[in-house]
Amino acid sequence: MKQFKKFSTLLLLLAAVAMTFTSCKKDDEDGKHDSRLIGTWVYEKFVSYGGGSSNGYTWFESYEFKSNGKCNYAKGSDRYGVEDEEDIKWTSTKNTITFYWEDDDPGTVRYSISDDEKTLTIYWSDNDEGRVYYKK
Repeated sequence: MKQFKKFSTLLLLLAAVAMTFTSCKKDDEDGKHDSRLIGTWVYEKFVSYGGGSSNGYTWFESYEFKSNGKCNYAKGSDRYGVEDEEDIKWTSTKNTITFYWEDDDPGTVRYSISDDEKTLTIYWSDNDEGRVYYKK
């Protein structure tokens, strides 16, 4: 009888430990995230008007990828501020990112990250030369 109690106690302990490791799931759609993407990436372009480099403004677009599968997208300019901002979900594979926009079907793009992990190039189509984002 003593041996049965020891065995039962040990079995319950093992079950409790197993449940501890399997019952906690992060808020992540399917665990598919390239950790190199985590952080804020910004694209900036100077838009001139009226000629010269002193007449114009800097347009920006940014993605803040989070490890929980969420992403904050924003675009705007230093002249007008943030014009559009949206929280979206994302997943990635070796060289593609899928964005889950609120109003649209999911969109998939190709990407590459530089060896020093300071630049992210997103290719919006097969013929696209890519848009280069810098890690902030």
